[in-house]
Amino acid sequence: MIGLERAFAENIADHRFLPYLQFHEFEAFIFVDPSKLGLEFIGREKPIANLTKLRNQFQSPEDIDDGAETAPSKRIIAELPDYAGRKVQAGPMIAQAIGLETLREHCRHFQSWLLQLEQLSG
Repeated sequence: MIGLERAFAENIADHRFLPYLQFHEFEAFIFVDPSKLGLEFIGREKPIANLTKLRNQFQSPEDIDDGAETAPSKRIIAELPDYAGRKVQAGPMIAQAIGLETLREHCRHFQSWLLQLEQLSG
């Protein structure tokens, strides 16, 4: 649990409250497997390869968001400008194609929170 999440948990002081702050934007999930952008952006192999190369420069997709101009969505839009108008529809579909198990495998903070939720069910 990161410091701010811990502070929220201590402030709320209720075992039912399991804070999760996603310190990156949603598009970081797409960087788990940028090749899946090809499902929505057909024939755009070169920009998608550029995004895959960028992804490989980071240990985790959760590390990619390092500023307003270099946030994951900005990086995707720089390579695929039409993503800007389609992100609300395309983003969730791409994340679904990547799959929850793969997201969990590559996004440790997200995985940690999901494990807490799963422990509630016994």
